[in-house]
Amino acid sequence: MFTYPPEVYQAYINFKEEICHTWLNFTQEELARLCHNYSEVIKSRKSLGSCTSMPQFLRLLEKQGLLSPYKVDILESVSRQNGTHTEMVKHQIQLYKKSLPSSEHLKCKCVITVPLVQEQSERRGSQMSKPLIEIYEYLSENLDSKWIDFGRNLPGMDECIDELVHSRGRKKEKLHDLLLEFVTNCSGDPIHHILGALLKAKCKRQFNYISRNWGAFQRN
Repeated sequence: MFTYPPEVYQAYINFKEEICHTWLNFTQEELARLCHNYSEVIKSRKSLGSCTSMPQFLRLLEKQGLLSPYKVDILESVSRQNGTHTEMVKHQIQLYKKSLPSSEHLKCKCVITVPLVQEQSERRGSQMSKPLIEIYEYLSENLDSKWIDFGRNLPGMDECIDELVHSRGRKKEKLHDLLLEFVTNCSGDPIHHILGALLKAKCKRQFNYISRNWGAFQRN
């Protein structure tokens, strides 16, 4: 997770959406070529191979630390891949940078902590409930290298795990992104699936603790 002043983060979301939907109009063929050209930077062949939209591609850049509210110049490079609106994208980047509050102004402001996948979660109208947040806090402190096995046993999370394993960041941040992505896409009771994944990953101590505190588990 990363910490940004609220006005900076909101300005970034607005800027990115405008750039993405107005100026980075790539065809599927151009998008495939873009993914190929960035394969040395985004080291997840599976993620690139399943990328079908520009918002999805920008998210991959964010996970690699190449795109953020304070780092947007790469969008000019992206726009040059099809060359249609490069000058306009360059102009929009300059306007966006000028719109950011000065460092002196930010010293007096509060900050917000934003998970990498929060924007996607907000678009889908999904947030982690209090029990799930508590489960995340527990697992982030009590799940060692088995977090990868745990993630692979969550339904539909193979691709997400591949992305996270190859992305930068601490285990705690990656685990948060994993759970938020899972909860966003989960059908049914997410805690039931979390418990099932812990069992399959042989995380008995964590399974027992979560089952005791947040819900019983019945094997299918």
